[in-house]
Amino acid sequence: MEDIKEFLKSIGLGKNEAEIYCCLVKRGISSVLGLSKETKIHRSNIYEALRNLLKNGLIYELTKDKKRFFYARPPSSLLDYLKNREIELKSIVERLETEHAKHHEESSVRISKGKFALREALMSLLECNEPISVYGIPQRAPTIIGPIIDNFHKKRIQMKIPMRHIYNKAEKNGEDRIKILNQMNHTEAKHLPVKYDSPVSTNICGNQVILFIWHDDGDTTIIEIKNQDVAKAYQNYFEILWRSARFI
Repeated sequence: MEDIKEFLKSIGLGKNEAEIYCCLVKRGISSVLGLSKETKIHRSNIYEALRNLLKNGLIYELTKDKKRFFYARPPSSLLDYLKNREIELKSIVERLETEHAKHHEESSVRISKGKFALREALMSLLECNEPISVYGIPQRAPTIIGPIIDNFHKKRIQMKIPMRHIYNKAEKNGEDRIKILNQMNHTEAKHLPVKYDSPVSTNICGNQVILFIWHDDGDTTIIEIKNQDVAKAYQNYFEILWRSARFI
């Protein structure tokens, strides 16, 4: 449930709101007193969180014996919540783009952190619509990325974008992942000896190189480089590694 709470916070819910929503989903109908006992959140903070959840259409309120009770709307209502947020975000983005264009300077190197930035960078590879090469992939990478990795491969295959992987060999179940990748269309996966395993995934596509640095605490640093010469140099190095790599 903690991962769900973290996701809810990432889409705009406050910490207390995420906690209370998950509590209502789990417990069903509940009073403010019951929520306070279950979540250990002060009642005054619960009222504020409930107001926001009601405003966003994520919970119901009812009165019974002159007492107020609350219960969660079906979890599918989160999709409607996201759609509304997306509409609001598009309007804000349009306004910001206008301001940004006034003084925008193209940057060749960008550094970011976190799962959201990781997923955005991964999906941006499809915008190149060119073959993708990647080496130094730890087995835990798909778990950290989450379900979006399946959506990424689905869209990539629909677009018929070839992708070659050089997977880390030492990781547990690494061979299984390599076999899965090789069963996908427009996809090839190999491995190098264990001594060449890397905590950094290097993704090359078109004129960009994206480095995913996988930290032991589960966090990720993303370095995006947009430069034709740099991308060509990395691609040449990948070809050397590819020739040395082996299929399972």
